[in-house]
Amino acid sequence: MAQETLGEWGGTLATVTYVFLGYTSLIAYSSKSGEILYHLINIPESISGFFFTALFTILISVGGTRATDQVNQWLTTSMIGLLLAIEVLAVVFGGWSGLGGSGDWGKVPATLPVMIFCLVYHDLAPVLCAYLGGDLTRIRASVLLGSVVPLLALLVWNAIAIGLSGQADQGADPVELLMG
Repeated sequence: MAQETLGEWGGTLATVTYVFLGYTSLIAYSSKSGEILYHLINIPESISGFFFTALFTILISVGGTRATDQVNQWLTTSMIGLLLAIEVLAVVFGGWSGLGGSGDWGKVPATLPVMIFCLVYHDLAPVLCAYLGGDLTRIRASVLLGSVVPLLALLVWNAIAIGLSGQADQGADPVELLMG
């Protein structure tokens, strides 16, 4: 499709960019999961990241679609629950200062790579269409909700981060703060 609309060079560039985004996503997930697992099981980050990747490779290869779908639904529900809990606790304990608060708005540009990374949801479009049986009404609704809900969560998360930016250690990783 990209080649038809952008020509041969444009199609090649789109393909290379798409593959690059996929590989960088895998590296980011493996790296961060290794870092988090290190704090939980005290195995070096590189080995923990490898085990994380191997575990899910085995799940997908051996468990098949049904098992992978069930694990994915459980993990997604857990992630949403934890994110909501973290955001509610942060707001309750002073992380929300509103737009007029004491946050450092100069830190907003540093959030752009994360926000761009959040746009990889488009990878789900073919799976979503198959999962919903090609029902265009349900697909549109799920894309709309699947975009709005993460956007709202990200905006709340960023508002909390900006609210805390004036008082937090500038070198601190938020995940490190939660783990430690």
